Amino acid sequence: MIDLTILDAMVRDLDPDAVDGRLVSVEIPEELDAPASDVELRALLTAGMVDLVVEAAAGPGSPAQDLADRAYRAVEAKIPSTRYALFERTTNAEHLERAARMRGFEIGLYRSWLIPRLEEDIRACRARIEAIRRASEGP
Repeated sequence: MIDLTILDAMVRDLDPDAVDGRLVSVEIPEELDAPASDVELRALLTAGMVDLVVEAAAGPGSPAQDLADRAYRAVEAKIPSTRYALFERTTNAEHLERAARMRGFEIGLYRSWLIPRLEEDIRACRARIEAIRRASEGP
């Protein structure tokens, strides 16, 4: 019999905003072609765990089959929200990147044009003030 807490942990793992906090070390034999990224590896391990649950199902109507059906429904229920969360994160990342690029452009504009222009105006104002002081002091 398969422990139901494993299934609950798998379903909780599918939530992109929930973090379990427990670390589980899994060794993959070197003769297998392991995925390059952690995301691909995690998806592979999750698929393998689901496969083990399905293999453990003895037949229709058995507790193991019911558990496999429950796991399948739980995974299917999480897919739309996971897709939306990934879409939202991607959109937010794009907006942040665009804002950062625009901020960089503004900083470049300030440094190359606005600040020198203001410094030039300040020098001109100081020269006028000095001329007015000299004129008001008289001969």
